[in-house]
Amino acid sequence: MSNPAVQLHIQERHVVMDNGILQVTLSKPEGIVTGIQYNGIGNLLEDLNDESNRGYWDLVWSKEGSTGTTGTSYVIKGESFTVVVENEEQTRGL
Repeated sequence: MSNPAVQLHIQERHVVMDNGILQVTLSKPEGIVTGIQYNGIGNLLEDLNDESNRGYWDLVWSKEGSTGTTGTSYVIKGESFTVVVENEEQTRGL
């Protein structure tokens, strides 16, 4: 059985990556994860939340020499969107 081809659907405010099993929707250009669908199951993220509060990439760090697990956290948001790679095996944007 071969793996399904990855498809990239670029919309005005969203980008959808879909391989027929997993579908991930990102806001454009921010890159915030706004939707995850798996194997036909609807959005696994809380869609009653604002799109900016469903899923996101973050940076967490602590000052050198600090102890414990509490750190500083920032949500990463993009300012532009560009397709870098798009083929049947992978998609990647910037």
